Amino acid sequence: MRHAEGRRGESAHGEFARFLLDSLCALERESPQSYAALCEALDARCVAIRVDAGAIRLAFEHGHARVEDAAATPSDVELATDKSTILDLIDARVHLLDAIAADRFRARGALDSLARFDDALHEYLNGAVRCRSMPPLLDEYRRHESLHEGEP
Repeated sequence: MRHAEGRRGESAHGEFARFLLDSLCALERESPQSYAALCEALDARCVAIRVDAGAIRLAFEHGHARVEDAAATPSDVELATDKSTILDLIDARVHLLDAIAADRFRARGALDSLARFDDALHEYLNGAVRCRSMPPLLDEYRRHESLHEGEP
């Protein structure tokens, strides 16, 4: 792992953080042009992501991404959703705008930062579909999700 870096955790937000970190590493390794474009789009910015009760932060600087614990420091883009919505978006059961309209996905930030995040998200998705490692990573994330179904 040359550039994408972070810590692995075992809590609910650690599951998503691990999936995100592993997918960024796969993107860097298997689709370096998409990884570079993603990092360029968000250079010198931070993105806070809340998934269910857990929160993480992505920091972009000098051509690399770093997954961090959520910090009190404000982020340029703040996203909030849940695991179910993430999987619905991945599986195209819901479109992003519909998820936003239904308050299943919230995004906050300055217009320029949100536009850059949108560009970066497109680069991530375009690269992810070209990565052989992505399906097994997603399968692992789904399996972990199904282990917790029905828990209070």
